[in-house]
Amino acid sequence: MTHAPYAAALHPDSVKCSTLWDPQAPTLHLRITAPVQSVRVTVPTGPHAGDLTEATDSLAPHTPEWTLQQAGHGLLDAHPIGAPAAHTELALGPLLVNAEPGTVEITVSATLDDGTTHTTRHHLTKDTNDFVIARLAPAVAEVGHGKSVKLTWDGPKGKPTYTLLRSDKKAVKNPIAVNDKNGTCDYTVDDLTNAATAFLLKAAGPNNKEAHAATAVHVTLGDVQAGALSANGHTTLMRTPTAAWSATAKETKCYRAATDGFVTATVTTRQDNTRATLRISVSRPGKDSQPAVERVLHADSAQIPVNAQLPLPAGAELQLALSGDSPSGQAAWFALGGGDLTEQTCGSRSAGHK
Repeated sequence: MTHAPYAAALHPDSVKCSTLWDPQAPTLHLRITAPVQSVRVTVPTGPHAGDLTEATDSLAPHTPEWTLQQAGHGLLDAHPIGAPAAHTELALGPLLVNAEPGTVEITVSATLDDGTTHTTRHHLTKDTNDFVIARLAPAVAEVGHGKSVKLTWDGPKGKPTYTLLRSDKKAVKNPIAVNDKNGTCDYTVDDLTNAATAFLLKAAGPNNKEAHAATAVHVTLGDVQAGALSANGHTTLMRTPTAAWSATAKETKCYRAATDGFVTATVTTRQDNTRATLRISVSRPGKDSQPAVERVLHADSAQIPVNAQLPLPAGAELQLALSGDSPSGQAAWFALGGGDLTEQTCGSRSAGHK
């Protein structure tokens, strides 16, 4: 079959580095001036300057009529559904860029409808992101019922506009009035009554710049404070913590929460000069849902654990993805009701086994 001379283009040619999951994560756009049977995209994967992302499992085709398979470490195989079009348009996202600035080489190998294979190399620049929210955390991890907590963080210079969302759905007067001293910021959140309350903070700056970060606080509820529950005397709302997961090799596990609670996760590397990574994602139920909160933990020093705590509402899906050399990961489940944390197939709508 005769068609136009082969050419391939990949956009964008520059992205911003990130240290956290970014709701505005970029999308890779590939355009090929020929009908193709398959495309293999090789993405440098890891935490270093020459790597683009720490994991490619977040990428999915945003273009209709395409399928995508993970063919190995940093290898993505895409196939059109049906007859190849005269021109190929393929969009892959969201791209979770790693934290190290540098230049990345992405290889595209396309097999055309005539059986020939064409390979092109594309360079993409990762720029330092100077518009970020870092170290967002409550002043204390636990507060009393109905009390307040101060959130502190390091934000972009220039006093951007901040908005705050609460998982308890209580009204917030946005934009919030932040105590911003040249990027060292704090804001006090009042009337905390839910057992585990998460916060999503967003900064908006000039030229459509945005930054996001999330954190949570645990609220002690007292004797009888559990929604519509009515009980006489003392009632225990938090059960004894249970070990939910433990691993010493690369793996991904998913769970469903039958009641409100929160999970505490730890990652450790067992050898010096190696990095262990634990990615923790909390999503609404359903295979098509995107993570509502995601934390990525890196352990770089042997036997020195790195910890995180995230709220897990009833019905939410929890994903724990352990990777790296000589990793060790554990998670504990703190139930705030009578339900269990059950293991399930990742992205499924029904619970699996305990």
